[in-house]
Amino acid sequence: MSEQPQRPPIIPNALDVMSTWMYAEPTSSGQKRPNFRVKVIGNVPRLVVKTNVPDDKNNGRIDYNMDLPTFGVIMAKIREIAQGKDGSFTSEYVDDFIAGKKLDKPVVIASVKIGRDSTSGKIYIAVLGYQRPKIQFFFGPSKFHTLKQGDGSELTEAEISSAYAMGFVDMYSKVVAELLISEFNPEGKNVAKAPTGPGGYQNDNKSGGGSGQTYGNSAGGSRNKEYGGGQRQNGGGGGYQEPSKAVESFDDDFML
Repeated sequence: MSEQPQRPPIIPNALDVMSTWMYAEPTSSGQKRPNFRVKVIGNVPRLVVKTNVPDDKNNGRIDYNMDLPTFGVIMAKIREIAQGKDGSFTSEYVDDFIAGKKLDKPVVIASVKIGRDSTSGKIYIAVLGYQRPKIQFFFGPSKFHTLKQGDGSELTEAEISSAYAMGFVDMYSKVVAELLISEFNPEGKNVAKAPTGPGGYQNDNKSGGGSGQTYGNSAGGSRNKEYGGGQRQNGGGGGYQEPSKAVESFDDDFML
């Protein structure tokens, strides 16, 4: 019996430093704090939430797969809200292939919502999946840091959150751009291969998102194993028990 090829070990990078993650209060059914992180998987960025709700499917993980332009748009929208733009913003990850099955039509697998809490004025980001916990992650300092005016006077929660949201955008945009170059995997399934004849590039447009897609890696690599393998991924669409509450002013009327 032949041995199965071993998956190469995942080497940690700057995005795996836990102090760079965002955290939220435990849900009503959990003891550990949920966390939010940015990752680079299969040559594209991804947003990942670990809900830490006991017995959740997919080990409590919700993934928002995306391409590089979509990541840039999300960063730009966070900046706009931090600079005072009213309202909220939602980005949806849509696919017609889930857990190895082709669907009759595309469905919303996960979404990202960004907004400003109407009570505290703090800016939040949430990665949402179908029948998953609605968890807000607020931009702000860790318990080890604070931010004040130069004369020592206090800033409002909204001002501090806006400042940290801007810092998040500035730093993560740079780190992700660096990792996309330094950890680029030329063997990834979403990478056009060198020409083999007059027909052009191998796999040209096969890893794309199909007709009507402006950018062609199908919502950021949903068909790619981590670091460029060939299996399709769910992207975080399983089911969770719904917690009894999130934040009182958080919009409950989500599509997911």
